[in-house]
Amino acid sequence: MYPATSAGGPEYNKDRMTKMTELYIKKNAKHTALPSLQLQRLMETNLLNETIFDEVCLADQPTPMGVIGEQGGKAIFETWIDLQYDNIKAVYIYKALLADGGATACAKYLRSPVCKHLEHIDLLDNGITAVGAIELGRALKSNQTLQSLALDHNPLDNAGAIALCDNLKYNGFLQRLSLNYCNIGADGGKAIADVLAGKSSECRIEEMVLQGNALGSEGLVNVVEGLGTNTMLKVCFLDSEVCPPAC
Repeated sequence: MYPATSAGGPEYNKDRMTKMTELYIKKNAKHTALPSLQLQRLMETNLLNETIFDEVCLADQPTPMGVIGEQGGKAIFETWIDLQYDNIKAVYIYKALLADGGATACAKYLRSPVCKHLEHIDLLDNGITAVGAIELGRALKSNQTLQSLALDHNPLDNAGAIALCDNLKYNGFLQRLSLNYCNIGADGGKAIADVLAGKSSECRIEEMVLQGNALGSEGLVNVVEGLGTNTMLKVCFLDSEVCPPAC
């Protein structure tokens, strides 16, 4: 957990939180979305304490009517981009139905100059498909800060896994990728194997998590063969078992 920070000074921090609150309200109105109660409380608390935040965790009915949704996700990421809020190190948004529109907004944030310190993103169970994965993959191609990406329980399918892997070949900064229960089959497993094998790749992933996917025997063989030539990976989780690189 990253603590709230007072690095900017009390007056600066109050100004930042006030402007963020105002801009967030406008963005929600623009997208006809309801604001996240948790994010509003986070801004209010930091305003009161004259601090700013660098971690966001949103889950458990975060709006008066339920989940954040696709439009609400756009409002959040656009607020940070337009405010040029560059303090965030970790974003966790769970079961919020961000869908592909929210994932695309997240990808835009990842590509923006504002994203200077972001190290962790976890978008558990948000209904993100291959469409959103393609956008996130494109963002990974240029992002140089993210160390951990988790997209567990999203129906990415083979196309999503392939899109992520195609762009991970150009990313030398991501260290952990978690794709549990993402409907990845043999073709997706081959794409993952190619990245792990280092074929024309700058990938530096040290931990890969692939539990609960339908890789099948062919996909598993592909992944294991990729592990055989990998010199960076420290651990790979497959079907509820830990598989060391030498397996």
